[in-house]
Amino acid sequence: MRYLFTLSLLLFLVLTTSISAQKAEFPIVKNYGGIYSYDGSELPNSETKYKIVIDLKSLQQDKKQINTGLNNVARMMNLHGLGGVKPDDLEVVVVIHGSAT
Repeated sequence: MRYLFTLSLLLFLVLTTSISAQKAEFPIVKNYGGIYSYDGSELPNSETKYKIVIDLKSLQQDKKQINTGLNNVARMMNLHGLGGVKPDDLEVVVVIHGSAT
């Protein structure tokens, strides 16, 4: 539970901070879910193996664009990569149902 709170807080800080001089980074998922470094932020522990299950049911309005929920999954994965977590130590399962299908 503490992990989810920390991740949510970090994502909030990253998304609401002025990032005009920075470029998005894509350490794990290339070209999707860009993440920005923020000095002083707490990053995931690079020595931990993560197993994450995500429930995705949000409607995608524009079928020609990537589902925003999937882009957020990529962002979460890239956040872990920015913290030094290796792709082999990050197991993510996305359950897609409802209007997201």
